[in-house]
Amino acid sequence: MMHLKAAIQRLIRRKMSKAKRAKQPRNLYPDPIRRLPADHQAAARSLTNHEYCKSLKYKAQSLKTSWEGVHPDILDFHKAFQKELLQRGYPFYAFFFWRSHELQDELYRQGSTKARGGQSPHNYGCAVDEVHCYKFWDLTRKQWAVLGAIGKEVARRKGIKIVWGGDWKFYDPVHFQLADWKRYKADIDRLDIEVTTQNLTALRWYFSACDRAQREKKPLPDHPFE
Repeated sequence: MMHLKAAIQRLIRRKMSKAKRAKQPRNLYPDPIRRLPADHQAAARSLTNHEYCKSLKYKAQSLKTSWEGVHPDILDFHKAFQKELLQRGYPFYAFFFWRSHELQDELYRQGSTKARGGQSPHNYGCAVDEVHCYKFWDLTRKQWAVLGAIGKEVARRKGIKIVWGGDWKFYDPVHFQLADWKRYKADIDRLDIEVTTQNLTALRWYFSACDRAQREKKPLPDHPFE
């Protein structure tokens, strides 16, 4: 009789444990850091500074860069990226979104970029540079690889096609850009469209509608700026 009672109690405990695990939220996404080589794990830990992420200085930095003239997909990516970084205690902020042709030319003269004015996705609101809050660009390759892995995973989850500058021969690990930014450049230059978030949103709708019409073999929609 005692053996039967003990067996019933064990069964009840197993069922309760199983029910408890079922109620716990499942992590549907793999941790991109775990897919990096083992020697990158220390680099990932070295980026952690939860106290700084809670500071007023961090909050001021995160609000410093204007969001005007930024593509809505870049903003969506940036917000999700920052949320992921903050959960890990990694203090980064957006150093650049949109920038003018004149500033682009100045950066080209300084050797900071390979792109002249009108040749960069930044000039069309289609890129963001994410830098460390107090180390800025002064990170190791392994630390940048951690940032790149997280950024790519965030873009994949959001369904946004992003290209990371850390994969280029001209190494630019702070840089994340829309894969199809030249599509926006072509219409903005051709029609002399002002680079604003509202106008970029209208172009995104138009390009999406064109893609859908082509798939369904229907007439193309009217261009919002013609």
